Amino acid sequence: MKVTKAYVVNAYSLGFSENVTDEEFIKIAENKGKIYSLDEFQIAFNTQEVDTKFDTVRFITTDYGLKDDLNKVCKQFDEQLASFTTVDIIDEDENGKCISSANAISDEDLDLLRKVYYNLEEIVENL
Repeated sequence: MKVTKAYVVNAYSLGFSENVTDEEFIKIAENKGKIYSLDEFQIAFNTQEVDTKFDTVRFITTDYGLKDDLNKVCKQFDEQLASFTTVDIIDEDENGKCISSANAISDEDLDLLRKVYYNLEEIVENL
């Protein structure tokens, strides 16, 4: 199955050459740009989320990669999981005034999220 996506890279800020291959462009967009389905791109373009002055856009058709998509989900899940805490954190300034805080989740909920993450990783490995 083939899928076409819009890959968007801010060429001005990244200073890359437009002569890169599609595969290289995809990697740049994955790391430092944005990737849209065609419907998502239409909305982003019409709401000016895509900067037509500085963004370079390529519409690239590739084989649908469920494993790649799930790997991205795993990466995002892992990043979010790392941000959770089971201890309330309150930062105070030198006068004792609260300047930031993070609410904790229960140990049970954190364990459940870890199990979901590990199950997802296992599914991806077996694709």
